[in-house]
Amino acid sequence: RLPTLVLLDLMMPVMSGREFLDEVAKDPLFKAIPIVVLTAGDHTQIPGAMDVLIKPMDLTVLLRVVERYVRGDR
Repeated sequence: RLPTLVLLDLMMPVMSGREFLDEVAKDPLFKAIPIVVLTAGDHTQIPGAMDVLIKPMDLTVLLRVVERYVRGDR
């Protein structure tokens, strides 16, 4: 079963978030799954991500974004 939403931190220990985005872009099953990137950097757009949230973030902002994608409001 595929996830409804992926929350992705760019700074991961084994594979970077950008490497993950490159890999899932190769799989057509993942095209319909929104990916929200969490980053401490100042990135505003990241190829393959539907949304980018800058850390630290307000929890209500994160919950609002998650709710929007889980409901299907893209």
